[in-house]
Amino acid sequence: MIGSAITHLVQSFSVVFLYWFYVFSVASL
Repeated sequence: MIGSAITHLVQSFSVVFLYWFYVFSVASL
């Protein structure tokens, strides 16, 4: 239960991080 919750949290964080990385990359152009 805890492991699945942590995995879900990590996946969500990764998606948000990649999204903001993409946004800032486009904005810098």
